[in-house]
Amino acid sequence: MKIIYRKGLPSDIDEMYKIDQECFVETVAYSHETFEEFFDLPKTLSPFIEVAEWKNKIIGFIIGIKTHKDTFTIITIDIKKKFRGKQIAYTLLNHLENFYNEIGIKYGILQVSNKNKRAIKFYEKNHYKCIRILSHYYPTGENGLEYIKKLK
Repeated sequence: MKIIYRKGLPSDIDEMYKIDQECFVETVAYSHETFEEFFDLPKTLSPFIEVAEWKNKIIGFIIGIKTHKDTFTIITIDIKKKFRGKQIAYTLLNHLENFYNEIGIKYGILQVSNKNKRAIKFYEKNHYKCIRILSHYYPTGENGLEYIKKLK
């Protein structure tokens, strides 16, 4: 399987939106307008948007932004269900971490639902450590977990 990784483009928004809708319940998934806003973020936030393509179709993506002078936040990693478990999320995460490491960012943080066991296992396998519980963090009432990783 030959997967191409490339910078996300505004022309990718429709497909990214569809994948996000597949990955998350409606109250948690991002709106189409929010995806447009991700592409309009100022350069000072050092946005990172990368997509994974297979046969010219987007099958996954990652979005991150600089949230403090030495910290980035992973906004989302979305992979189409039938492509999960193929190291795509790992590769996207690696690219994002390398990007932020190269510009001097030392820490990565993220929030994940306490019920998203697959994502929790993925982040912990990639050396993210849970630092706190975010009570009723999601619109669904679920608690969130906040994770952090110190980059090398």
